[in-house]
Amino acid sequence: MGGSERAVVFVVDDDPDMQDAASLLLESEGYAVRTFGSADAFLEGLHEQIPDAALIDLKLPGLSGADLALLLGAHDRTRSVCRLALTGRQLGASEAQLFHALLTKPVTGAGLIDFVATALASWRERRASHPDRRARRVSRRRRARR
Repeated sequence: MGGSERAVVFVVDDDPDMQDAASLLLESEGYAVRTFGSADAFLEGLHEQIPDAALIDLKLPGLSGADLALLLGAHDRTRSVCRLALTGRQLGASEAQLFHALLTKPVTGAGLIDFVATALASWRERRASHPDRRARRVSRRRRARR
């Protein structure tokens, strides 16, 4: 990662071993990492900080990973979070579209690092090339009301 800015990645997984492994791997690459064992704990963490990316296991206790991704994409405050799915199964089209990138378990350490780096770079590039997308949608809605 270039510059002094460290990307913040929140890892949401109910498996403590996965939390620890992801945290160690990503921190070794310069990411600032926070881990959460549930979607509810993650949502509480958003009160303190909005991450650059969220690596979300789909099978979580309580609110599912797909439901969490839907919530993140629906709110202005969290829409800019790069939503990364971590799953042990194939996703349906409606579920897959909630995420910016998908990683299927099992995964190697190098695979996880590469996945996060590539997905985050792609997400940032896409956002930089379309910075006013939301403004255009709001403008269209306002014109439609007239």
